[in-house]
Amino acid sequence: MAVGSLWMIFMLVSVYERKLTRTNVRRLTMLALFWHFLDVIWIFIFTIVYLLPFIV
Repeated sequence: MAVGSLWMIFMLVSVYERKLTRTNVRRLTMLALFWHFLDVIWIFIFTIVYLLPFIV
């Protein structure tokens, strides 16, 4: 999550300085995919750590 947060800050500065270039749009898309990947990972961690003991 720290990497994603730093990446977001970097992208905010980059978009502010250079506007929305083709490169920035591509980087923002990759950031969005990365962040959604983290969401999926957290769903699995939550399920295993908190819900699995009640299911078994």
